[in-house]
Amino acid sequence: MLSYKRLKNISKKMKTIVLKFGGASIFDMASLLKIFNIIIEFKKTYDKVIVIFSAPKGQTRELGSIYNEHHSNRQKLADEVLRYLFIYWLNFGYINPEHLNALTKDIRKDISKIKPEMLKAYVLHLGEHITVN
Repeated sequence: MLSYKRLKNISKKMKTIVLKFGGASIFDMASLLKIFNIIIEFKKTYDKVIVIFSAPKGQTRELGSIYNEHHSNRQKLADEVLRYLFIYWLNFGYINPEHLNALTKDIRKDISKIKPEMLKAYVLHLGEHITVN
């Protein structure tokens, strides 16, 4: 992976750059503010900056633990996953009742209907919702 300084010095002729952040780099609000400043710097050089977020530090591991503990009871699994996501979002001050209500319905429906062999991958993927929302 390229460091920020090295990436900044790569050819200025490029028009588009893709930046991916995850793990410790998006752990808390201070980390997100650093990322915001990095994006602003790249916008000065590139015509288009594409930003990709993966799960924050520890989220995939935590969702995996929730899955391992509750995968045999899908209702309980949905409850625990949603509780975990809501706590995380509230800690970031993210409160959009309409969006949370729709997402709750979607997650509950998906967990109840998804094929057993895809369930763990689905639950782990929900870590991406933490940062996108």
